[in-house]
Amino acid sequence: MSNQTTIKPKCQTCGHITASNSALRLSSIEFRRYVNSITDLDKLITSKDYFVRFIKSYSKSKEYADTFLKELEKIIEKHNRISDILYIKIWIFNYIFNPEEKGQTSLHSNCDLNKEKYLYKYLQSNYSDINETFTTFYENYTQKLLYNKALPPIAQTPFSKNKVSRALSALGLKTIMKKVVINNKPKCVIMISATHNKLSELLYKNAINVN
Repeated sequence: MSNQTTIKPKCQTCGHITASNSALRLSSIEFRRYVNSITDLDKLITSKDYFVRFIKSYSKSKEYADTFLKELEKIIEKHNRISDILYIKIWIFNYIFNPEEKGQTSLHSNCDLNKEKYLYKYLQSNYSDINETFTTFYENYTQKLLYNKALPPIAQTPFSKNKVSRALSALGLKTIMKKVVINNKPKCVIMISATHNKLSELLYKNAINVN
């Protein structure tokens, strides 16, 4: 019998044991993008297996996933299949990303979920509207996290530029290329732009609390 100890991979940020290659977690950013792409109840119903797989990839509790599915089916039965699709999508976001509000188990022990949560919280807390370069946004975001000692260590480690861009896009806040004049010279820069009403709408649709 071998006495060798299996070394399990750990996250370099928080030290938690990460999933093995055979049980990789599904992307929470792509999950948000997918849910936001749903426009009718038929697609939502056919997506139930995907929702459950996503939950199971983060939670070891089969009961948690089963309860979600049962409650989702009740929500679908009780609401209008056309006019209430947004309500159901917001319910899904709340159930999965804001479970503490119902006293449920949080999935936020995962690093990426924590980082995604604090990125959106930073956006919600610091912008009533937005019209600035992506570079400026990213620099301000990273500085805010790195020097905020009140945050847990997981949250103090920012997303990469690529992940921030993907997370904002999943939210519905897409970057655009725009020509601006800097030092009397035209230059193409990547901008993030949204009016107060648009940004508030996106945060609401994604179940991100707006004060």
